[in-house]
Amino acid sequence: MHSPQRTLVLIDPSSPDGENGIDVIGADEPTVTLLLLLDHVSAAPVEQFADAERISLQNAAEIYLQQVADRVQGRHVVDLVSTVGHDYVGEILHAARRSRATRIVVPWTMPGLGANAVAHLADLSDVPVRFAPPLAALSRRGS
Repeated sequence: MHSPQRTLVLIDPSSPDGENGIDVIGADEPTVTLLLLLDHVSAAPVEQFADAERISLQNAAEIYLQQVADRVQGRHVVDLVSTVGHDYVGEILHAARRSRATRIVVPWTMPGLGANAVAHLADLSDVPVRFAPPLAALSRRGS
């Protein structure tokens, strides 16, 4: 029996292209986990929101991830995960294993998660790791 796709999508709130991973989710992927690395430089906008609203970083992350999830709700079951830690590759792998992901999608914009870290992630991962293309590439594909 074929098991359903379960995709872990890393989100980068610091970039307009940071949510493109949700745009590459296919109809055969009923379960999606959205992951936000709170100790990562990409989380700066979420930290600013938390400060402005005088709420905890965790609450700000939940609000942000729910807004992203609203774009995929109805098509997919969405699990929202935020994590704190400086071992980004380890955090991604842990979240992927916990969610039983069959693939990992990383936004091409992820600051500080360069080619070496992504290669390391791909080497250690039990599932394929793929980059989500920039918005311009997605819109060209639809043309």
